[in-house]
Amino acid sequence: MNTRRFVAAVFVLFAVVACRNHERSMITGSYGSGVVSGQVFMASAMSNGSPAGVEVSVQGTGMAMVLGDDGRFAFTGVPENAILHFRRAGDGIDTTLNVSAGSMAVELGAKTATTAGRRRSAPVEPLLQFEGTLTTVAADSIVVHTSFNTDVTVHLAADTVIRKGQTPVLPADLKVGDRVHVKTTLKDTVYTATEVIVQNDGAVGAGDGAQSVTANGLVASIGAADMVVHTADGRDVTVQVDAKTLIRKYGQIIDFSAVKVGNHVETRGTAVDASTIKAVQIEVEDAPGQHGEAAVDGTVSSVGSSSLTLHTDAGDITVNVDGSTTIKKQGQTIPLSGVHSGDEVSVKGSWVDAHTILAQSIQVHGGHD
Repeated sequence: MNTRRFVAAVFVLFAVVACRNHERSMITGSYGSGVVSGQVFMASAMSNGSPAGVEVSVQGTGMAMVLGDDGRFAFTGVPENAILHFRRAGDGIDTTLNVSAGSMAVELGAKTATTAGRRRSAPVEPLLQFEGTLTTVAADSIVVHTSFNTDVTVHLAADTVIRKGQTPVLPADLKVGDRVHVKTTLKDTVYTATEVIVQNDGAVGAGDGAQSVTANGLVASIGAADMVVHTADGRDVTVQVDAKTLIRKYGQIIDFSAVKVGNHVETRGTAVDASTIKAVQIEVEDAPGQHGEAAVDGTVSSVGSSSLTLHTDAGDITVNVDGSTTIKKQGQTIPLSGVHSGDEVSVKGSWVDAHTILAQSIQVHGGHD
């Protein structure tokens, strides 16, 4: 698969945020600051020895990409203790892998994924892209403030291409406040730019005062030409669509009618007001855990007789328990009544719907005095 297709497949594009005032940041989602990258190799038992066509997603975030023949993947803005989900319908691949930030080699079977497999002969240098606003400009580096409210330092090499439109420019021509699209490689935690494109004249909303923003989260309701997205920070954002809105699901263009309540979406567009955007592009993923597995961390906000409410980065989740649910704290099994508001917990189980989990296990980490 060519480089352009691979870059397009890396679902880590950051929408441009040209204005950093409070009203605009309210409708911008975030998940984490970790970087997970690596290369997939197929287990020897697999009849198809190529990873091409395997879909890799970061469970519960909407980040996803389809692997090429080289098996390389990379995600940024990943939360701690993330879960990668690998799927390929053709040979029944459907499995998950708990990961931490870093680079890895993954050996993949139909129902197994492990980092203990073959190692690549050379480190992977994943291709990543960022969109945002320059906050610092130096002769050999820039700092990009992304829509995830993170600052990314990017090294400028001697062969980095910098341009405005099709016109080449020098690093000295870059200015704080410029809106940019940056293509980078990642090696040993250092981002190095291969290309920096200044978008001041052609950015979404330029020229009419509109600001480019994102709304990332779960679809709460859908109308004829809009939908309400419940974002990671707990806000409800109305996303308007029209005939020009590009809507894709796992790389395939779909109609707005194919978007469903519970889908996870990454939307980019222009701000209409503090809680409404007009979408230019929407990336759609199935509801978190639609394929069964659920694994979330959060803080207990309330406890009932057979359930608890968990506050997470993606919003409040109801966790149901039954007779088969195991609850442990410091290695000891405890009843649900032993869990208290303020406790930090990890839950594993299965999704009932986009906001409800049937727990298989609950691990209490503390937080309650």
